[in-house]
Amino acid sequence: ASRYGHESPVEIRQITNDGMRKGASIVSDGTRIYFPAIKAGTTLLGQVPVAGGETWTSPVFADGAPFELLDASRDGRELLLSSVGRLWVVTPGNGAAVRPVADVRSNLARWSPDELSIAFVPYDDATVLRLVTAAGVGEHGLAKFSAPIAEVQWSLDGTLLRVAVPEIAGGPKRFYDISPRDPRPLPVLKRWNHEAGSGTWIGKHRFVFAS
Repeated sequence: ASRYGHESPVEIRQITNDGMRKGASIVSDGTRIYFPAIKAGTTLLGQVPVAGGETWTSPVFADGAPFELLDASRDGRELLLSSVGRLWVVTPGNGAAVRPVADVRSNLARWSPDELSIAFVPYDDATVLRLVTAAGVGEHGLAKFSAPIAEVQWSLDGTLLRVAVPEIAGGPKRFYDISPRDPRPLPVLKRWNHEAGSGTWIGKHRFVFAS
């Protein structure tokens, strides 16, 4: 029971017991959870079933360089990660295969639902949203904002990008919708005067966020 006298709806359950330190970035395809696993000073790609079980690890970079996981494709076949500011695609498995996304440098990037495109915020200008194909070609700008972009989320049907931009650094966020076909940012919840936090799509026309 919680301190308010009723049963808490939150269940906390440990799903790994491997003794390895974990990086802070975690992504999931719905069946498996992926995370950086640090062992003897080397950063490996760790994965475990969402229900818990044995942790499987595989090397990503030959020198064991650290990385941050950014997103997982829906089928779990490919992951987006950032290492030293550069964007990479990794195929999890024994001896994970990794390739750079052209010369893109970013630590905030998201797969489109059809996995054909990647929306990203450039490492050297966090006020800009750009788009590139999964093959790393056709890179172009979508929109520019007056403050650094904090979050990027594709709608479930891939027709919109919802972008969160703080009004001031570390302050309340404002949401904007951008269509890859018409990239003019359209403000969402114009009359919302309360603080908005992180959000995510849970349906074609349903978006939930903290406030």
